[in-house]
Amino acid sequence: MDQKSILTHYVRTYLKKGYSKEALKAYLVKQKYDPRLVDDALHDAELHRTLRITAAVLVLAIVTIGVILLLPE
Repeated sequence: MDQKSILTHYVRTYLKKGYSKEALKAYLVKQKYDPRLVDDALHDAELHRTLRITAAVLVLAIVTIGVILLLPE
C-alpha cells in the first residue's frame, strides 16, 4: 500500500469513530504528513462514503420498485 492509501484507510476508520475531518487533518499535519496528501486522503475517504451511500440507496430503490411491480392491483 502506498502512503495515500494508508492515510485514506486511517481517515475512514477515524471518521467512522466520530472524529471530524478538521481534527484528523490537524493531527496528521502535526505528525508531519504533507497537507496536500492529507487533503487527498480526506477527499478519497469522503468519496468512498458517498459511493457507499449511493449504492445503498440504489439497491433500496430497485428493491422497492420490484416490490411495487409484484404487488397485485
